[in-house]
Amino acid sequence: MKRSNRLTFADNAGVALSLFAFLFAAYLLTYSGAFHSSDELSMFSVTESMVKRGSLDTNQLLWMGEQQGSYGPDGNLYSRKGIGTSLTAALLFWVAEHVVPFGNVQTTLLLNSLLTALTGVLVYLFALRLGYQHGVALCSALAFAFATMAWVYTKYFFSEPMVGLGLLASGYGLLWFRDRPHLSQFVLAGAFLGLAVLARLTTLVTVPFFLGYLAWRLWQEAKMSSAGKWAWFTTRALWFVLPILVSVALVGLYNYRRFGDFWQSGYLPQERFSTPLWTGLYGLLASPGKGLFLYSPILVAALFSSPHFFRHHRPE
Repeated sequence: MKRSNRLTFADNAGVALSLFAFLFAAYLLTYSGAFHSSDELSMFSVTESMVKRGSLDTNQLLWMGEQQGSYGPDGNLYSRKGIGTSLTAALLFWVAEHVVPFGNVQTTLLLNSLLTALTGVLVYLFALRLGYQHGVALCSALAFAFATMAWVYTKYFFSEPMVGLGLLASGYGLLWFRDRPHLSQFVLAGAFLGLAVLARLTTLVTVPFFLGYLAWRLWQEAKMSSAGKWAWFTTRALWFVLPILVSVALVGLYNYRRFGDFWQSGYLPQERFSTPLWTGLYGLLASPGKGLFLYSPILVAALFSSPHFFRHHRPE
């Protein structure tokens, strides 16, 4: 069911804060505070190097060789992972080193529990802004938090939680513009999408979809003549794209600092997209190893509810 009045974050601040506290507390019940894979070690090593030595290398993992890194021209080992998660986690690492008497590993690994709890709050606010009732919005947030693989990812120091938060926050910013147009919303939406790009460069494949939605909304809002409309449209689109371009430039600088080449991310020649399409789709959607619908069964409901959603929220 829908309702006509849309509530803002200020109207729901109490619920949003309570939801965040509840989700974070629940995630702490299954928090492990330990590494589960070499991927996590690689990204954590970047965080540790930045805070302790002002460096970007992962020489702590030299014993792994090129399993989780590539050697730069200077002979140091560097991670092949995106810089976004490691950079954000540096704040928690610094707090553990200088403020609270907790282990730096255990404190840093709280990051994804915090990010996923924030994403759950965004799911709630997103549903409200679409016009759904409070109960529907709250159930949607809880379904995301506890009936999807998002819960599992809170235990790992991977980049997916940051990507998820960045994508949803960017979408929320554009949806917010639909209700209360303001230039700052373009910047915030672009900044969050840029954050997702910093975490995983492959997130760039989503940018055209955001731009398509933005273009449609801007075109609906423009009230000027054809020439004026184009200038109005271009100016606002640029404010959205600018933070994304900054993120791409930062990725390039990060590459140059490690490997002396703006376009070299460190991935080895054999690390490429070579899996047959249907094998990959099965693996990602239905396999017992990482099947999306197996580990996020609530998404089965989306197959049946999508036509209804499409009729009522076609642009979104």
